[in-house]
Amino acid sequence: MPTERFFNLTEVKRLRIIGAAVCELSQVPVNEISINRIIKEAGISRGSFYQYFTDKNDLIGYILSEFRIRMQQCLNESAAKCDGNIFAAAQMIFDSAVTAGNCDNVDVIKNFFLSLKISNGNLKNLLREFDAEKPDISDKLRIMAEISHFRQHDSVFIEDVVNMISLIIGKNLADVFCDYDNREVYRQSFINQLEIIRRGAIEN
Repeated sequence: MPTERFFNLTEVKRLRIIGAAVCELSQVPVNEISINRIIKEAGISRGSFYQYFTDKNDLIGYILSEFRIRMQQCLNESAAKCDGNIFAAAQMIFDSAVTAGNCDNVDVIKNFFLSLKISNGNLKNLLREFDAEKPDISDKLRIMAEISHFRQHDSVFIEDVVNMISLIIGKNLADVFCDYDNREVYRQSFINQLEIIRRGAIEN
């Protein structure tokens, strides 16, 4: 979250800083963001930037706050609505994220997921970027996995399953936001990949 100094700025100055950041985030992936370009566009010094934000991830989290809140709510709701079914929860999380294409700053969201795709990020990275890696959310994800009807229940196996599901969420969301008009195609691809993980690729 921004510091109190940031919120004490005039609205005009706050909007100028956020506008410069959104412009930067909508043009490049997260790993290519330049604080120098942001402060030049906003007309502030580098020292001032660090009086307002801890680092660029702090800034990213603030700009993506609407999307972050939506995802946090979805993570919490999915635990209750999906009755411990991690595959149903994954689809709920995916569908909720896709609807973000109808909100402001969609180009920023697109570049965020594109960055995850480039870096092979998983759900843990997603949670970390959103400052949402809190015990209650982590515990719910783990519990959903543990009470699913997996053929193995050891922690390594469960962690591998969660990571595989997380990877396909990140990959397919990146595809969606890079080609939003064809989002239903990528949604179906995600569902197919989820089903492969759930059932396996080889006939028993």
